[in-house]
Amino acid sequence: MATAYIIIITFLLISLIFFSIFSLFLLKKEIIKKNVLNNIYIIIPAICIFLWAFYALYDTEFKPHSGDFRDFYNAGQQVFIDPLRIYDSGFVYMPNMAFFFAISIALYPFSIAYNIFLIFNYVCALLALKEYDKVLVMMDVKQRIQRFTFLMIISNGFYVYDQFFANQTKYLLLLLLIFILRREIQFNLQEKIKDLKFYLINYGLFVLVIGMAPYFIFIFLIYIFQDIPIKELFKKDNTQKYTIVILMFCAQNFIFILNPSQFFYFINFFNMPHRREYIFGNMMYTKNLFSEENLIANDYMALITYLFVFAIIIISLILIFKKDLSIQEKFGFFFLANVFLGIYSIQHYLYLLLFTFVLLLFIPFYEKNIKGFKWVKMNKFFIIGILSITLILNPALHIIFAQLAVTVLLVMMMISLIYLYNQS
Repeated sequence: MATAYIIIITFLLISLIFFSIFSLFLLKKEIIKKNVLNNIYIIIPAICIFLWAFYALYDTEFKPHSGDFRDFYNAGQQVFIDPLRIYDSGFVYMPNMAFFFAISIALYPFSIAYNIFLIFNYVCALLALKEYDKVLVMMDVKQRIQRFTFLMIISNGFYVYDQFFANQTKYLLLLLLIFILRREIQFNLQEKIKDLKFYLINYGLFVLVIGMAPYFIFIFLIYIFQDIPIKELFKKDNTQKYTIVILMFCAQNFIFILNPSQFFYFINFFNMPHRREYIFGNMMYTKNLFSEENLIANDYMALITYLFVFAIIIISLILIFKKDLSIQEKFGFFFLANVFLGIYSIQHYLYLLLFTFVLLLFIPFYEKNIKGFKWVKMNKFFIIGILSITLILNPALHIIFAQLAVTVLLVMMMISLIYLYNQS
């Protein structure tokens, strides 16, 4: 196994070297220089993500770490044994993700699959950066150096480190959500007609998103009903949308139809007392309050958890009925609400998603056509807002002071780069 692993890595490295040499001979130096300079604002954030990933892998001593990946991998293996009993392995996500891993990563031995998924994770991160850049352009952030500020913010921090330390699926989740959002904004700006193909792609990908994060069902409902007036809920065109969603869900999670008991097992898992304790004990503002030595009664814990869920439902309904908000604003407000009311089992793994979409709310307050030191002066509220959100997201993580120092230094570095760039 080890020999095969070394052969695969060696082959990839040799291929990369030959491709690089071939590219240098094939392309003119001027073209290479122009492409690098034009895309330096994306290349630097990509390098930052790589450095955070390397830091995370160094902390794990380059060995597989327990996390979501192991659950997905085991579920993928279970598909080959008995696909009608995937929840017997302790799997807690939708069946579509088990089948996604079964036809891809789970085909390899665990150690090789783990490293393949690390590479896949990084590729998803790069593609997410590119899609996010397109969203910023569509939101009228035209200057590359200004988009660089946003890309640097989402590419640095321990929320990036966490994704690679535990080999999470959140970069895949982020890529799918940004891709869906980008297509929606693009069609709206170009006033294109959203045909069957559009809904099949976007709804199909959103069902896959729910497979990784079932609690994102609320943002999916916001997305479905965003442009449907109340009086037209049961119009023929809209009922066709609902049909597509139902068919997509059934097609991707047909195990629930073949074996309904698996669906009830999936639902009941989130109602188990130990699960509520685990969720509540890891929420952002309660992680330190309710340690093992200071846990409140489980009934009170459940009550507060349900109250938070109820609050998220109310906020989702408000966002559905607020037709004057754009879809990117609705995404931003939904994830902002989840910063404070999220009931995820390990909240800080989702900070990457929360921070990325909350940033979109600051764009209307962002002065775009100013150069030099005036940029800092005119965007002081934007800078204060970014620092505030960063401070809110950091306390639940480890090494608090190190994170704050790194974050503040990065923001200062970005401001300095913009100032120097505009003065030149």
